[in-house]
Amino acid sequence: MRDLIRHSLLTALAVAAMFWLVGVYDASLRDARFLDGWILLLGCGVQVLFSLRRKFPLLPLGNVSSWMRAHIYAGFFLLAAFALHTQYAWPTGIFETALWALFVILAVSGVFGAYLTRSVPSKLEQNRGGTAFDDFPAAQTELLQRADDLVLGVGGVAASPSITDFYANTLSGFLNGPSSTVGLFRRSPSTFRRLCEEMDSLEKRLDDGGKQTMQAMREVLTEKNTLNNRYAYELLLRLWLFVHIPATYGMIVLAVLHVAVIYAYTAGVP
Repeated sequence: MRDLIRHSLLTALAVAAMFWLVGVYDASLRDARFLDGWILLLGCGVQVLFSLRRKFPLLPLGNVSSWMRAHIYAGFFLLAAFALHTQYAWPTGIFETALWALFVILAVSGVFGAYLTRSVPSKLEQNRGGTAFDDFPAAQTELLQRADDLVLGVGGVAASPSITDFYANTLSGFLNGPSSTVGLFRRSPSTFRRLCEEMDSLEKRLDDGGKQTMQAMREVLTEKNTLNNRYAYELLLRLWLFVHIPATYGMIVLAVLHVAVIYAYTAGVP
């Protein structure tokens, strides 16, 4: 909490200093949009360095978490620079509208990413597992095979008809179903909890052998739920980067073109 307050104050001071500097520049009868425009462009260039830093984690350039923190607070600084540069007005023309839209997409995805980087690691820690993202389909197939073996009685006695019916009509849909990112954030009781309650109700009517089968099936169900959660959060992180990174480079390209066009038609003075 102390770090959050300190970094927020430093960001606020940097924003205040930028507004003061731009005001002084504007008072000198120069077009302040050139100054805050360069601040915005250079700041976006610095932000790109974070993605490059992640590709070289072994270099002695500080830890990634510190770079991420700086990246987030610099992003809020650039939001203020963007508002100052656009003078809080809607864009005019196709080119400026495209540049404006890309920055908004970048800003929104950046704020969402800041939330994800804070919340998702703790969610993944709650759903521990060593399965790599690309290995999730194979892990799901392995769990489904274990469930099939329990129902068919591979290596033992086949499950009772009540367990077979429950597996075919209820449980198999969850074990075969795709992982869902949306379902993780719903306030309603989860499918996993409902299935556990149904298994508890069924288990009370089974003999000792059936109860052992249901306990083993519960382990499969729990592992599948953990796998679903990890997959969904990992997928959410990847989808966010799929939006944020292309928007970053696209905006940089348009911003450079924007600078070239501006200087092609003006000498940088009112």
